[in-house]
Formats: sequence, structure tokens, C-alpha cells
Amino acid sequence: GSIIRFNDDSKIIWKVNHYDKKERKLKPLLNLSLFKDKLLVADSLSNIYLVDLNNGKLLWKSDHKVSFISDIKIENDKFYVLDATNTFICFSLLNGKKVWTFEGENKLINSQKKKSLILDKNKVIFNNTKGEIIALNKFNGNLLWITPTVSYAESIKPYLINSSELVLNHNEVYLSNNKNSFFSIDVNNGLVNWSQNINSNLRPIIIGDLILTISLKGYLYIIDKDSGNIIRISDILKSLKIKKREKTSINGFVVDKDNIYATTSLGQIIVINLSNGKEKFIYRASRSNISKPYVNSKKLFVIKDNEIIKIN
Repeated sequence: GSIIRFNDDSKIIWKVNHYDKKERKLKPLLNLSLFKDKLLVADSLSNIYLVDLNNGKLLWKSDHKVSFISDIKIENDKFYVLDATNTFICFSLLNGKKVWTFEGENKLINSQKKKSLILDKNKVIFNNTKGEIIALNKFNGNLLWITPTVSYAESIKPYLINSSELVLNHNEVYLSNNKNSFFSIDVNNGLVNWSQNINSNLRPIIIGDLILTISLKGYLYIIDKDSGNIIRISDILKSLKIKKREKTSINGFVVDKDNIYATTSLGQIIVINLSNGKEKFIYRASRSNISKPYVNSKKLFVIKDNEIIKIN
């Protein structure tokens, strides 16, 4: 449960732990969200607390009683998050008190992946454990629309649903799931603009009029954003031997103007030519599983167990 801030030279600026001995033994998972000079933390023990980014000092801490299962989004003096009972909550960033709540199906869920949420001018949009996309008025929590993305038979088995992060682009929300569905949804009314048969739980990336995503089997899809038509499919695991390919999954990817960088469960970073979808080379960052890639100050970061790797 320790939080560590370090600089570009890997020198530790501060390290803090705001848990007692009993809590530390439970090995809390921390979900961090940054806002100006504050760091907001929601953990697997149902705590939420605010930390001063300059020195790590605790500003306030609150026990919500139920753990959180989504991203945290902060806007002005409020933040938004979904808990394990499918209750969506708007909190005050100033003191951690509830501003409003929206209660979904009251069923305790052990989610296998953090649920995603996004904000636009007037709405907060999120996916719940049943595979529904829900839009609320972000000022008062009133329901605006609900759009299901899986069948009823799938929705009653929420532990099997694994969806990508939501991506907002202009007036559309894009997402995919491991149930072979990729959606474009109108942000104003929740209607489905188009859907495509793509099996992916990775966050799609939008470049101009194109959408990029990678399927669970390692195929790179390039999709027309407006029509949903597939423009190109490339096999990015083509060079791997069959046995190694069967053990390999893609954890995430990022894109620059020339290349795609995809990380794998075997500790590899696959560099793919963006223009033709062909593999340039494979860099082994670790001999074990690594996280999705993160980019900061033109450097690539990946996380493995107890280690952060920086790649220029």
C-alpha cells in the first residue's frame, strides 16, 4: 500500500504509507487519479483518501464500506466512481462526502477488470458489471440512457464479461468486449451507430477517421470510424512459434506517428509499422508478464511485479 513518487532519474522524492499494520497485511490494491497538485486514491479495502502530491501528506481519508471497481474521474471539486454493488457515486474532492448516488442492481460483484468511465460536458458515462453502458447527468445523477452490450444470458454471468475502456470521440463512445462485439454508440441518446464482430478487451485508439484495436488472438484491426467497416487486419503475432503464440496475450498498446508498441504477457514489446501493419522487431523487456505500455515525456514505461521499466 505504499505510494512512491520518483523523478526522471529514478530518485525517490517521497514514499508514504497511509495504512495501519492490519490493513497492510491485506495487501490493498490502489487506484490512483491525479488532479493538479493532489493525488486521489481509491483502494480494494473500500478506503478513499486524498494526498498532497508535493510531499505525500494525507489530506483526508474515508471508509466507504464497499470496495471500488472502476476508474476514478475528477472534475473541478468532484470525483466519480463505481462501487462493487453497482452503485455509482459522485463525491466531493474537498472532504470525501457524497454529493449524489445512482443505484444499479444491488449485487456484490468481484470484477475481474476495472470498469471504465468518461465525462463529457454534461454527462458521466460508464459501464457496469452487467455489460450495460449508462449515461447520467453529472450534476445530479439523473439517468439519461442505458444501452446493453451483451445478451441477457451473458449479463447474468458478469464475471465472464471483460470490456475495453470507453473512448469518447466527438459525439460517439467506442468500446469492445470479449464477447465478439465492438460498438460505436451515440453519446446523446445511447443508440448504437454500428457494431462489428471483433473480440477485444483492449482500449481502442482513434487517429483521425480510423480506429485501431487488437483482438484477443493478436490481430490488429483498422476500422473506419464513421461506418465501422474493417479496412485492414494484420497478424502481429505471426513470427511467434505456435506453442509460444498460444501462451501469448496482448496487454495493451500505444501509437506514435510511425509505429504501434504492443506489450505481451511474456514480457515482450512488439513494434509494428503503422503504415503496413507488419512487425518491425520484438524487444524483450522482461521474462515475465508486463503491463500495458504508458508514455510520458517521450519515454515508454511498463510495469512488472515490483519493478518499473523505462525505455527511451
